[in-house]
Amino acid sequence: MIENHNRKLFAFPMIFILPPKLLSVWALFWILFFFLLEIPAQINVFTAETMRQLNKETGFYNKARIDFTYHSGNTVTQAFKLRYRTDYVRSNYHLFAVNDFQVRSKDSNVFINQGMIHGRSIRSIKPKQMLEAFVQKQFNQSILLKDRSLLGGGLRFQLFDQSPNKTNSNLDVYVGVGAMWEYEKIEDVGSVALVTNLIRSTNYISLNYAISGQSMLEITTYYQVNFTNQKDFRVLTEVNLNYQLTKKVQAFTSLNSRYDNEPPQKLVFHDLQINNGIILSF
Repeated sequence: MIENHNRKLFAFPMIFILPPKLLSVWALFWILFFFLLEIPAQINVFTAETMRQLNKETGFYNKARIDFTYHSGNTVTQAFKLRYRTDYVRSNYHLFAVNDFQVRSKDSNVFINQGMIHGRSIRSIKPKQMLEAFVQKQFNQSILLKDRSLLGGGLRFQLFDQSPNKTNSNLDVYVGVGAMWEYEKIEDVGSVALVTNLIRSTNYISLNYAISGQSMLEITTYYQVNFTNQKDFRVLTEVNLNYQLTKKVQAFTSLNSRYDNEPPQKLVFHDLQINNGIILSF
């Protein structure tokens, strides 16, 4: 039995064989992608990831982030996390895709199983203003999220740019406003499935600060609210501190916080996750 209700959540998955509904989502995304590609641009796309690539030639850049933890004794626990990101950068355009997967187990029993894929295109339309289009697919066993699909877009504005010279910036602040279609299916064993199909406002503020030539602090907070129910909102915060060890290797510490004002039954309002690891660039 499936029940429809207006509610929400957050996360991301992977692509294997796409169902018809998801194929249509991807088709619309690529239409938006090519539309953005043709818009005249006047400035560089300047995001946290492209900041490190401004002096590189146009092309593709890739990063892989891998964590693995093993503990034995009274209990045996294992954790594996993989994030892969690919970027296409040129002077006035930025396209990227992120794939994230995590599995945790205790005594051979999986208790966290989550994944996502997120694609986004960004195109400058005038100084300090950009258009964005994005698509996302996700699952997250720990918050009972069986399936989540997003499709949306909006505008990004650069509020602050502290640049010591023309090619580098110490501090950048961005604000994004837009809307997205959201489909979610939340399902617990032995429970009625809860399906959401609605339009949300999606907004964020992002701060990127170059502490030194080797270290970077990135903070982004999202506010996503149901247009028809103002009590149905979530606040998501991502904090990343990266330190450049070598030209191709970075150490990182990340903090992810999620507040859901109307969580499903059996779930609390707030989640917090802290990770440490290594990032490989190639």
